[in-house]
Amino acid sequence: MEDIQQRKLLSALSHGAIFFSSTIISIGIPIAILLISNDPIIKSNAKESLNFHINLYIYAIIFALLTVVGIGILLLIALGVVSFIREHPSFLQRRRKSVRIGKTSVFTYR
Repeated sequence: MEDIQQRKLLSALSHGAIFFSSTIISIGIPIAILLISNDPIIKSNAKESLNFHINLYIYAIIFALLTVVGIGILLLIALGVVSFIREHPSFLQRRRKSVRIGKTSVFTYR
């Protein structure tokens, strides 16, 4: 009976290690259980947990890079718009035109 309880505890500990910390500790706990235990079921659970944690870190790195690239593209588009507006101020503003007769201005329009 003690063997079954130990299996459950170590298997749950290796799978639940991600909740203890999001650093290298979450990978270290399944590795330690894998090295210490002789039970094939516990080793199988530790390997499965280790695979999950490593995949989780790989996905997090990929998503972080995609976020940086995505934000970088949006910032480049915004930079292009700002540089266009700075180079061509008449794009947003209409200049007032006045009709002059002689030295005085008769009326202005847009």
